[in-house]
Amino acid sequence: MTSIGDGAFISCEKLTSIVIPKGVTSIGESAFSGCVNLTSIVIPDGVTSIGDCAFNSCEKLTNVIIPKSVTGIYKSAFGGCKGLTNVVVPENVKRIENWAFYGCKSLTSVVLFDGVESIGQEAFYSCKNLESVVIPESVTSIDWCSFDKCKKLKTVYCRTNKQPSGWNDYWLGNRDGKVKVVWGYKGE
Repeated sequence: MTSIGDGAFISCEKLTSIVIPKGVTSIGESAFSGCVNLTSIVIPDGVTSIGDCAFNSCEKLTNVIIPKSVTGIYKSAFGGCKGLTNVVVPENVKRIENWAFYGCKSLTSVVLFDGVESIGQEAFYSCKNLESVVIPESVTSIDWCSFDKCKKLKTVYCRTNKQPSGWNDYWLGNRDGKVKVVWGYKGE
């Protein structure tokens, strides 16, 4: 088996954990969407794409380790995962698409490694407990409202010295002016 097909386990409410076997390279659209009792998932190295809505509304999912082999996190891949507390996006991920982590209300920590180039529209919208984020210098494009409605977001640390021209002026949404942006950040 090399892929988990579109909608393969959609709304399997009794599913609580899953280990995706080695050899799988893609997780299809809505593959686990609506698995409201899914608490843990192991994604093996070798998976290169996580499809649109793949884990959308997996409300009890608390932690996701995205393997280094993944190159893109597609639309709403983890949207509505209300229990998700932290996310590490490895260096091979080039794009985080629209609504990728939309409404992840428990998300407090996001680590983006150098290599991420674009962050889509409302990618982290309404992550109400997100307190800070470090944006690597490799990010050349951030769409509008990417961090809007993140009520606890107080500081965004940007490794670049100034806002790149490819960043939408409204990237912080209504948080603009309420969030401190530290340009040229050199810390960890």
